[in-house]
Amino acid sequence: MESPASALARVIVARREQLAFRVGLAVAVAVVCHTLTGWQIALAWVAAYMAVQVGEHRAFGDVTTAADLTPGRSRAVLVAISAGTFVFSALGLLQTLYSASWGLACASLVWSGTIVNGAMVNSGSRPALLASIIPTGLYFLSAPFFAVSAGESIVFGFVIIFASAIHLGAVVKI
Repeated sequence: MESPASALARVIVARREQLAFRVGLAVAVAVVCHTLTGWQIALAWVAAYMAVQVGEHRAFGDVTTAADLTPGRSRAVLVAISAGTFVFSALGLLQTLYSASWGLACASLVWSGTIVNGAMVNSGSRPALLASIIPTGLYFLSAPFFAVSAGESIVFGFVIIFASAIHLGAVVKI
């Protein structure tokens, strides 16, 4: 059986190889979604996301095996993964703030996609998987508040939370 440190090292290597994809995807999402937030907000969001991704790449670019990971460095990796997810998922929050109920609908799609992506990229390490999906799960908890603030029934927010629970449950089973 593979050690947790070895599994985390494999995830780091995989994430490093996918840096261009993650940054390219963020740019594409910003271009498409700027109609919900405005181009200035989309630009600031993509710049923040790119900064976190480049920071992760630079901080852990030398990690190839478990021997490269001390316990403190392993925790730092998990914080970096959570930070990237937190910033990416913030787009959903921004969509909701700027585009009311349609923004919330689009936010739930962004958040669901973030959970699925987290499972695909980080499933080799349970701590990395949890670090990548917990921030998004927390964003989903804001759905009832934003449903009400958009003039909708709180029930819509709870339906969005229920849908996220289905996604999270399926991902955690991976």
